[in-house]
Amino acid sequence: LTFECCFIVRLQIAKLKVAECERHDTCNACLQARNPYCGWCSLEKRCAVKSACHNSTENDRLYASRWLSLDSQQCIDFQWIRPEQLAVSASSSIEISINQLPELPKGARYICVFGMAKKVPINARVTPNGLMCAAPPVHERPRVPAGVDSVDTQLAIRSSETNKDFLQRPFTFYDCSAHKTCGSCVTSRFSCNWCFSDNKCSSDSASCSKTIIFGENNPIDTLMNKGRGYCPSFEVNNSILLADGTRSEVTVEVRNLPSPAVSSGSFSDLFVPHTHTHTHTHTQTSHV
Repeated sequence: LTFECCFIVRLQIAKLKVAECERHDTCNACLQARNPYCGWCSLEKRCAVKSACHNSTENDRLYASRWLSLDSQQCIDFQWIRPEQLAVSASSSIEISINQLPELPKGARYICVFGMAKKVPINARVTPNGLMCAAPPVHERPRVPAGVDSVDTQLAIRSSETNKDFLQRPFTFYDCSAHKTCGSCVTSRFSCNWCFSDNKCSSDSASCSKTIIFGENNPIDTLMNKGRGYCPSFEVNNSILLADGTRSEVTVEVRNLPSPAVSSGSFSDLFVPHTHTHTHTHTQTSHV
């Protein structure tokens, strides 16, 4: 809306615009304009005069933060979200802290909306800090493209009263199985763990059958076997040269192999000379 004041100047009437609130498209821009007529309609995501903001003129605590004036200390916004990313196959609730979140009248509700092109709305529960939402069903989550370990999407907050997405931020789904080596797995920016006996990377350490090497970004700081320094690796300083067509015994030093009691005492070596692949089984003899 545009407010105009009329002035009489030398027998003429002049009009002067005193509020062009719609020119400000963000809450910060709206409040920083310092125009007393303009404020931010929190649930409609627009700058407007108070009378144009839905249910903002009621003198009740319920409606206090629907229209934020220039005296407001801060805009409606996310404070934090836990977790900020989620394994693509994991079930979890997502806790969202939002400052200046208005209360809704009876019968109205907040909705978490996941996705960009395809949107998945999920009813939210109001908490003392903000909202709690269940993660979308696994089959409705975006697919992680081949060759990468994550995909970014959007998490928006909507009010059923206005049917407007008034807040949004990125949300990430990740897939630890994209990592094929221990080093790549445990140094991922996500909470990925290496299952030694299963030779796989997983976000769920309970799915590992035996030895677990925990990722460096696992939130638990007291874990043993945590980080790349615990990954198995060869201690080879020079190239190993073998004569073609002859049988040879090769001794190599390997760090961080599990004890025989855990690993059943033997391992398989996979040699790939040129185009031929040979598998040999050996017994662990080195001290670990």
